[in-house]
Amino acid sequence: MEQYADELRELSTIIYEDELRRRKSNIPSELLATERHLVVYYGQSFLIKSIALEKQELYEEAKRYVEGYADLSWFELLDEVGQIEVQKFRTWATANLYTLNILMGDGDVIPEYIQFLDDHPKEILSGLVTIVKAANEHGFSIDSVFDKFAENIDNFKRRIDAIGMSEHIQFRNEMAKYLLEKEKYAEGLNETFQCLVLSDITKDYNNYTGLFKLWVWVSKSLVDKQATK
Repeated sequence: MEQYADELRELSTIIYEDELRRRKSNIPSELLATERHLVVYYGQSFLIKSIALEKQELYEEAKRYVEGYADLSWFELLDEVGQIEVQKFRTWATANLYTLNILMGDGDVIPEYIQFLDDHPKEILSGLVTIVKAANEHGFSIDSVFDKFAENIDNFKRRIDAIGMSEHIQFRNEMAKYLLEKEKYAEGLNETFQCLVLSDITKDYNNYTGLFKLWVWVSKSLVDKQATK
């Protein structure tokens, strides 16, 4: 993924610089016809690279690449469509910097991130995946976050696109871990079961065995707990 991101950045840079050179030299040229605006390919190269580094938990390095697409207003070949794309990258960069800081254990930015999610509802699912994952890794208490976004969480099941369903599974999985750590076994069991159902629907069996074992373990723990009362 990193290799393809680097190649995309190199290619888009070559095309960009060649076009600028031609225009400054008054050489007749026609910008390469691409499906998306050229700035999209340039920005995506940084975005993809930062995601690849984030998945490897190389957060500081990932932040440097986020900065590469945070402000593309300097791009000289921007038309109205290009300006719209630049704004999209600016929004994604804001979200992804919050993500990286939270994953690195900075719980102080969570309230700001929640406000950002309020202003950008389409980011709520991926945002909550980040918050719950960080809570599990760094011991944050986020019960109030679940309360605030309870209605949104209930509506996650309406996401039937591949990315949405994948993120929904991730969220339920992390939420199950969080609840079990809090000894909320019944709720954790319910979240684990939902993960199993979603994994079966999407044919995503990567974590299926682990989830099933967890579900059995929690069920047994609940039975034992009731028996000792």
